[in-house]
Amino acid sequence: FNQNWLLHHESDAALKFTNDFIYVWKGVSVTSKLFTAPNEITKEEIISEQNAERRRCYLEILGAKKFANLLELDIRHSEIDAKGNLQVLYRSIDKDLVAKEFLQFAKVVCPSTQREYFLCVPPYLNNCSEAVAWTFGKTPENYKPDIET
Repeated sequence: FNQNWLLHHESDAALKFTNDFIYVWKGVSVTSKLFTAPNEITKEEIISEQNAERRRCYLEILGAKKFANLLELDIRHSEIDAKGNLQVLYRSIDKDLVAKEFLQFAKVVCPSTQREYFLCVPPYLNNCSEAVAWTFGKTPENYKPDIET
């Protein structure tokens, strides 16, 4: 367990049974490959992951630089949010073969947990404010929270 009492192990299975190993990062079950063969993680594995918590685990375990390099992302825009955290809008260098458009992610910091997330956002968004507001179904003009938790 980590300091927050979440099942966790930074380099090995958090639980070991006779014929089974369970890998957990900060309370989130992850694939064994993240620990046993992180250099073999592919772009396809990351972009196919629909769970934001698991995608965060890829980011934290691989590191932001490797994560962005693996996805071949360029910085499109960056700004400081109301809490003083850096937000970055990343875009893939090439169009995705399946989606037939650029992949775009907003890197944000959760105000309550301080965890970094790469949120998949539409490629037509031009800046961080638009991207964050979009994740709440709003425009930058309509997204003005007094308190974020």
